[in-house]
Amino acid sequence: MIDSMGNARSLIIIGTQLNLTPVLISKFIRASTSRVVLITAVDETNPAAHPGAQLQDLDAVVAHARGQGATNLEVRKYQPGNVAELEQQISEAFAVGDIDLAITTTTSQYAAPRLGSREAPFDSLSIAKATQTFTEGLVMLRQLANCMASQGSGHLVALTDAETLDDHPIAEAASTVGIDSYAQSLGETAKSHGVRVIRARASRVGLMQKPTSPQDLAIAISEALLKKRKNTVKVIAD
Repeated sequence: MIDSMGNARSLIIIGTQLNLTPVLISKFIRASTSRVVLITAVDETNPAAHPGAQLQDLDAVVAHARGQGATNLEVRKYQPGNVAELEQQISEAFAVGDIDLAITTTTSQYAAPRLGSREAPFDSLSIAKATQTFTEGLVMLRQLANCMASQGSGHLVALTDAETLDDHPIAEAASTVGIDSYAQSLGETAKSHGVRVIRARASRVGLMQKPTSPQDLAIAISEALLKKRKNTVKVIAD
């Protein structure tokens, strides 16, 4: 249930963008969120070999969350690229109890700006990474929506940077557009099951292309949850 202030009692943050997670956790814990689930990609055998989260970064996020008062905190990991394991972790999280709000953070919209990077080589590695991001992003959204449909309610926020594709390599831009489009389509079918899908689309402004801050994002998500008819949020940096 989302209360009158746009706050959720239970929250899943899922994806590889751990730089966003501390702010999002702080925002919703202060708003009396009683259960927080963190699901992220971690290759524990060779963390540097995949685009998954580094273990030390995950430990720092967990320490921050507990310092903010997250007493009911679940940390779930999946091997990067293992979509079956990803689906299982999501299902097991919902088996413990209903989830009011899920936020996916698979795209790289908060990475450092790379002006002119569309001229980067269209190599097999960039295609492979973009394909993995796209596949995991779709699986996350689909599985979260299915689990929320089973419980009869839920809010699903898909973070994309569809507003700022000019500084992305072509393969990465295509992956981002695909995830954003899928979220839009999913929202149309999921609403009949009591599930609302919101696309939070980051934007950059100014000559130096300043990225949207996590703080701006957390505020925008809460505001969007209160606006029943607003399913696309454009978050602009100050």
